[in-house]
Amino acid sequence: MDLESFHTISCSDTYKNKNILPTIDDVFYLLDKGKLKPKIPTKEEARKNAEHFYKPLKWVTFLDYSEQLKNYTFPFFIEKIPNRIVEGICDQTHWREADYHIFMKNFLEKSKISSNSFFMKLISVSPKDYLGDSMQLTSIQHSLDALTGSIRCFEDLVMLKDIDKAYIVLRPYINIVASEERRVFVKDKKICGISQYFYDQNFHYSPVEKEQKEKEIRYFIDTNITPNMQLDDYVADVVTWEKIQLLETNPFWYSDPCLFKSYQSLDGSFLVNER
Repeated sequence: MDLESFHTISCSDTYKNKNILPTIDDVFYLLDKGKLKPKIPTKEEARKNAEHFYKPLKWVTFLDYSEQLKNYTFPFFIEKIPNRIVEGICDQTHWREADYHIFMKNFLEKSKISSNSFFMKLISVSPKDYLGDSMQLTSIQHSLDALTGSIRCFEDLVMLKDIDKAYIVLRPYINIVASEERRVFVKDKKICGISQYFYDQNFHYSPVEKEQKEKEIRYFIDTNITPNMQLDDYVADVVTWEKIQLLETNPFWYSDPCLFKSYQSLDGSFLVNER
């Protein structure tokens, strides 16, 4: 519901006299009774909203990776989702799931990725809210269920549709060890913080291991990633096993600060959970 509609309900005599705000049940009741008419944005308004949504993502999605940057990450493949599929998912209109199956089958075959074990995301977000702990997809139907069952993906797909950027990213599934994933915060091309990614867990790093990992991460980011980024500020997720590799990049200010709790508390240190 848009703010104008919410304000209309809130200022009505029913709620103003009681000095309370309407609950979500109240809103659904009024919608059902036809007493509330949500404002539907025009195509131009929808496009401007989508452009505003996408602005922080410019230069951090796989769509914008340079050839040099691709050398430091895992292999990935990008394909635009056909409009009829995107519109069918977003508008909840009648569409054939078979169209998605054909699209994904061709995409997997072209990418030479097994349909029994792969990773998929939109260029903006993954369906981790649907999949939970394991991001491994084991069939094309599984990927469709994840894409349509993820609130994160649905919300972003609506925006991406309006600026013609509804792309899917595929990778062979990689079973990443949780203790080896780190999040690096870069501001003005300088590292301003490093945190373990799965910050609720204590991996019992030894002081020597922590020091060594920090040195490796700083060298990797300063030497290989920052010089090839089109931004001064960004967030990088890296995996530090065998050799360090970039997992993905995200916009600064918009990504989980992990153990730092907030971006204001970034102090250049390397934080691990020792509780």
